[in-house]
Amino acid sequence: MNTKLIRTYIRTPLLVFLLVGAATTAQGLMMVLPKRETWVGHWPATSASVSHAVLFGAIIASAAAAWVIAGPRRGRFQDLLTGSSRPPAAVYGYGLIAVAAGNLVGYAIVAVTVSAITAPEAVRGHLDVLELLPVLGSVAAAIAVGAVAGRVMPPFLAPAIGGVLPYAGYAAATYADVLFNRTLFMDLVSMDYTAREHFLRPPELLIAKAVLAIALGVALLSWMLGARGVWFGAGLVAGLALSATLLVAGVRIELPATYAVACTSDRQPILCVDNAYEHVLDDYSHHIDAELSKLPGLDMSGVVFVPEENLLDLSKRHTGVVPDLEPGTLMVVVPIVDGNTNPAHSIDPALFTANFGVSVLHQDCGTELEFSGPVAYEWWLELNELPTDGSNFPGEGSVRSQIDADPNFAAQRQRLAELTPTQQQASIANHWNNLKSCATGADSR
Repeated sequence: MNTKLIRTYIRTPLLVFLLVGAATTAQGLMMVLPKRETWVGHWPATSASVSHAVLFGAIIASAAAAWVIAGPRRGRFQDLLTGSSRPPAAVYGYGLIAVAAGNLVGYAIVAVTVSAITAPEAVRGHLDVLELLPVLGSVAAAIAVGAVAGRVMPPFLAPAIGGVLPYAGYAAATYADVLFNRTLFMDLVSMDYTAREHFLRPPELLIAKAVLAIALGVALLSWMLGARGVWFGAGLVAGLALSATLLVAGVRIELPATYAVACTSDRQPILCVDNAYEHVLDDYSHHIDAELSKLPGLDMSGVVFVPEENLLDLSKRHTGVVPDLEPGTLMVVVPIVDGNTNPAHSIDPALFTANFGVSVLHQDCGTELEFSGPVAYEWWLELNELPTDGSNFPGEGSVRSQIDADPNFAAQRQRLAELTPTQQQASIANHWNNLKSCATGADSR
């Protein structure tokens, strides 16, 4: 019976590899793809996005390693293995290698997937290998933590406890940073949610984090397997890597060139973004044109659309250069947004439409206009079949309730509704043209 169990245990690595690989891949894609608006088209952000798969990937690896190590005790043949001539590394090594290989393959599939999504949209660059080093380090650390749990915890509870430990470490790092109101301990873990638009993590931090995780993993595994010399050596390396990590934790490298403004020069209205978002300029232009096509008659001469109100000021502060725009140019802010992320690396059409309407129509220059901003904006939302209850984006406010509460607005709404669609478009276009004249100080009549 025991001999059969041992043979079965030795033959399980292939199954472990397949299960860990499939689970790591599935959870990794589920973690990364819903956040695509934060990285698609931008190589630095795409490279860092792979780390989003690490939190639950580490849980899977740690739980699997605990299951592998606790297997002999769970099958009641631990004493037979201990009394045999097999060293611990020969008993557990294949299983742990299978866990590591499955985890690495899962992360590799995630990295290939995000690269394939980003490549057609990216202006320049490539996947950053340094950003992937902490992910590799997390594999060693997670397996070591799970292996220790499998060695010392009750065999049937070991996988659950091993799976909880990586998450507990992440939660502790998060809580410590919140408690001390600084970024320090989160830089010790492999997960990384730092934006890469205008800042990068220091290469030495990424390398030190990877070395720390790998050395810590080797030290724990060596202790568990009884390799004292390797244990002490890896522990020393881990201590040095921890010191190096703490020296650069919280450091961000600012990239002044990313603030330089890039503008279209062959069209009206002009569109401007900074270099960090140059990869979405064509998409931004497409969406602006799509919205303008719904409103024929708008005077867009001397108008510049920007995704950020402080775009030119930031460019001047960081690069000393600003675009040469005509005097009296009107800046209209229409964000690049996807979901609740602002700015983003991809554009949500419905959210963009709502923001366009707010920016162009829902303004008040303090002058007497045929239609008020809320009425024009409600018309725009209804034209595009968008909700008028304030649910398009955070902080929008219910334009429907605003109009219902004001008799003057309600009367304007009724007057607009009595017009034909063509007359409505002409009235809204005239509303914008008057707003533009008011904003630029020109005669509105």
